[in-house]
Amino acid sequence: MEHVHDFRGAARELARVTRPGGTLAVTIPTATSEHLYLRLGDDYFESPGGHIRIFRPRTLAEGLASAGFATVGVGFAHGFHTPYWVLRSVMGLPRADTSLLVRGYHQFLIRATASRFLERVEDVLNRICPKSVILYAERRGAAA
Repeated sequence: MEHVHDFRGAARELARVTRPGGTLAVTIPTATSEHLYLRLGDDYFESPGGHIRIFRPRTLAEGLASAGFATVGVGFAHGFHTPYWVLRSVMGLPRADTSLLVRGYHQFLIRATASRFLERVEDVLNRICPKSVILYAERRGAAA
């Protein structure tokens, strides 16, 4: 949703394709992480295809509610991604992929997806420095 100009229209489209009683999960970056990256470099919000807004979870919940969804839960995720985007922001997004440190951390992220131990470590980081907040929402209306 942080990439979409008309997030309320996107929420209506999600409602159109979600059956009544169906559940969806929408992740957005935390406002804290977004402000951190913004302070580390201008490229974060200036790169083509990048983020165009900093969301507050309440704003997203209100947009989903106006489309016919009820928020039924909240979670946090992507704790390992916070340091990755800090590195990318410090290095400057257009040239960050040339950094050995950024590329090395990217490889770590790939390997972390297959490690139960690192999954548990990330669960701890999700409580300390999550990159994303997850809103779980259910489409209102009786199931057909």
